[in-house]
Amino acid sequence: MRDMSSPLKIVALVAAGIGALALVIGLGATVLSIKGVDSGYVCVVREGGPFDGRAIKEVRQPGEGPKIIGPFNKQDCLPTTERDSNDVIEGDQLFPTKDSVQVVVDGQALYSLTTDGPRIEKFYKAYGRRKWGGASLSTDEGWLNFQRQRLAPVILDAQREVVASYDCQALNNLCQYVQNPEAATQTTNTATKGDENTQNLSAAQRALAKKINEKLRAAFGDDYFENVRYQNLRIRFEPAVQGEITKAQTLRTQAANAKLDADRKRAEAKGEADRKVEVASGERRAAFQQAKAYRINPTQREIDKLRAFCGDDGCDPKVIGGSLGDVITNLDGETTAGK
Repeated sequence: MRDMSSPLKIVALVAAGIGALALVIGLGATVLSIKGVDSGYVCVVREGGPFDGRAIKEVRQPGEGPKIIGPFNKQDCLPTTERDSNDVIEGDQLFPTKDSVQVVVDGQALYSLTTDGPRIEKFYKAYGRRKWGGASLSTDEGWLNFQRQRLAPVILDAQREVVASYDCQALNNLCQYVQNPEAATQTTNTATKGDENTQNLSAAQRALAKKINEKLRAAFGDDYFENVRYQNLRIRFEPAVQGEITKAQTLRTQAANAKLDADRKRAEAKGEADRKVEVASGERRAAFQQAKAYRINPTQREIDKLRAFCGDDGCDPKVIGGSLGDVITNLDGETTAGK
């Protein structure tokens, strides 16, 4: 009879080898399935074993320590840190104001993905099992593409609605140069005060945050995004329009400077005329006072005549032909003759 022990031994050895290999593979898969969670991410553990379905096993919170998620299971992580709309909205976006002026809206819509477990599971089932621009949602490229395709239109729609509820000049004083450039270049400034613009922009920011939050909920069917706010809102114009505004401002400055120069010249001329009138008035008042003094004191009149004739150093009457009385008489005669 043939010895059957050898084939059985071979089979046993093969089986043992397969079992050992399976054990090694299982142990390796178990070791490789030990995963932690980064503090800025929420992770979805998805079944992937040969005897499992493909259901979501659990949702892990930011900062969870390493643990075995299960051999062959997959952990997909999504960022929960604050996102900025400027990363997903490209180029200038034009919107009409209430009074139909096209403006460019600069600002930041800020938001973050929720960490609520049931919501994340629901969100992942709806959006995590498809490609976004050819990339998985759990990759940086896929997450960015998802925001560009789904969030950016919502934010832009909210901006359009809020901007359309304001007149242009309520958000930017320079709108006066767009709406009525002739009036704006006049020196009289009828623009809205700067502090009113600041208050309006602050109110518009609050309205934008509320509107974006409402539209995100309507678009996705749940509050998947939290801490929605809007900041650094600024209303500006396209470069071509801004260039025309700058020209208009230059004309306004030139007009204001010309008016100031004309006002200065008029003031100087009026001042000179007033000065001459004041001098003449002073001379008349002085002459009147002098005549009044001579009537009261005739002797002073004669003394002043001699001083006028001889100067401050005085003179000898004999030298000029007579006594002091003769000189005074002659002066009176000359004065009378001069009259």
